[in-house]
Amino acid sequence: MRIVICDDEVCQVNKLCDLVQKVCAQQNVTADIRPVTSYKRFLEDVAKVRADIVLLDICLGSDNGIEAARILRRFNADCVIIFITSSPDYALDAFEVTAAHYILKPVSLEKLQTALLRSRFFQAPRPTLDLVVDYMPLQIPLTDILYLETVDRKTRLHLSNGSLVDCNLALAHLSEQLPPAQFLACYRGLLINADYVQSLDETGLTLSEQLKLPISSKRYSRIRSQYHEYLILKVRTAHTS
Repeated sequence: MRIVICDDEVCQVNKLCDLVQKVCAQQNVTADIRPVTSYKRFLEDVAKVRADIVLLDICLGSDNGIEAARILRRFNADCVIIFITSSPDYALDAFEVTAAHYILKPVSLEKLQTALLRSRFFQAPRPTLDLVVDYMPLQIPLTDILYLETVDRKTRLHLSNGSLVDCNLALAHLSEQLPPAQFLACYRGLLINADYVQSLDETGLTLSEQLKLPISSKRYSRIRSQYHEYLILKVRTAHTS
């Protein structure tokens, strides 16, 4: 990933470089950070090597960062543009060039982190379940799966948007792609995504007011322990990320 930082003040460029490096270190992201201090140098730089993210000051001496962004958009439509400015007056102009974020000076680590983490380059890929349905490959994010069940020797996926996906593979085979801590085998031929479980008791697992799925009495103690351990793991992960 390549990040270009442009501000006509050297001290501001250095500060932004330090902040970007801190965010990258926190997120375990490797980036080639390129500081520039002039409008002309910025355009030369982004024309030579494609930038993934640009942090661009709007007031570049007598030049304008909005105009620089317009030129950039002509040959790099996918670049993430984050404007840095001391004035809120350019917000509409920033919208015209599809800026991802607009940060008012002084720039803090928190402000910059919020802007960068919204970009696709700082977002971890979503784990998926890889299927072949009607001879076509299909990737379904695990976060979209409510539960899976065996239906007539096939597997039916119930998704969070209410849709169904039928797959010829057996549930036992698909379960090999699923994290066992997250998907609860609470009944024969049934796997439930723990992220959607609202409550659990001996009568079943409640996913919503309209949806409660059964649990085997023989599996109840084990599934309850697995579910509680998964919740603890999520809390720990949230605190350390």
